[in-house]
Amino acid sequence: MREILGSYFKWKIAVFLLMFAIVTVVTAVNFFYGERSALTVFPAASETIDVKYLQVFEVVEPDMALARAGNERDIVFDRDAIDVLLVGEGANYYDKQRIDVPDGKKVRRVGTYKKYGKTLPAVRIE
Repeated sequence: MREILGSYFKWKIAVFLLMFAIVTVVTAVNFFYGERSALTVFPAASETIDVKYLQVFEVVEPDMALARAGNERDIVFDRDAIDVLLVGEGANYYDKQRIDVPDGKKVRRVGTYKKYGKTLPAVRIE
């Protein structure tokens, strides 16, 4: 009986150590080689995105923010709204900031932004 219990606990310890090693390796690989945020800027501005309102939901840097862009005044209920990276030189964005695109100005795509496994259009109001 003692021999059976001894091998049972040795087996349990071996499984625990193996699981610990796998979790450690996966965590290290994700840390060192995981996807990181990346902004790619086009050489020339691209097409325009037809939206009237933007609402910031996360500030990336003082002049860059992730925002929801759409045509409904209340963007939360706009089913066609898209997520974008809003880039504005000299702008100081803040969370939950609401931005109305001024008459005569357009939201122009200037690049792409990768974050959280998603690729978003990077845009500027021009």
